[in-house]
Amino acid sequence: MDVSKIAEAVANILFPKLNEISARMDEVEKRIERLDGRMDEFSGRMSAMEQRMTSFEQQLIYIHQRIDETNKRIDETDKRIDTMWADVIKRFDDMIRRFDETNRRIDETNQRIDRLSERAIIPKEKWENIEIRVLRLEEDIKMLKEKKG
Repeated sequence: MDVSKIAEAVANILFPKLNEISARMDEVEKRIERLDGRMDEFSGRMSAMEQRMTSFEQQLIYIHQRIDETNKRIDETDKRIDTMWADVIKRFDDMIRRFDETNRRIDETNQRIDRLSERAIIPKEKWENIEIRVLRLEEDIKMLKEKKG
C-alpha cells in the first residue's frame, strides 16, 4: 500500500469527523457566548438587588434610630410626669395640712365661744352675730375643700 493512499483514506475518514466536531464547537461557542450574555445580565440584576438590599438596610437603620429616639423621649416624658406627680402630691399634702390647721383653729374658736357663752350671758343679737361669723368661716372652709377636690 501506498502512503498517499493511506493518507487519503485517513483524511477521508478524519476530515468529515473533524468538520463535524468543528461545527459542534461553533455551536458550543455560540451557546457559551449566549450564556456569557445571560451571566452579564444576571450580574447586573444581582448588582441592582444588592443596591436595593443596601437601601433597605439603611432604611432599617434609620427606623431603628427613630425608634431609639422615640423611646428616649418617652423615658424623658415619664420622668417629667413622675416629677410633676410628686409635686402635685406635695402640694396636695400641704393643702390638707392647711385645711387641718384651719379646722383646728375653727374648733378652738368654737370652744372659746362656748366657754365665753357659759361664763356670761350674751345678748341674742351678739350671739346671732357670732353664729353668723362661725357659719361664714365654715362656708369658707367648705369652699376651700371644694377647690381642693
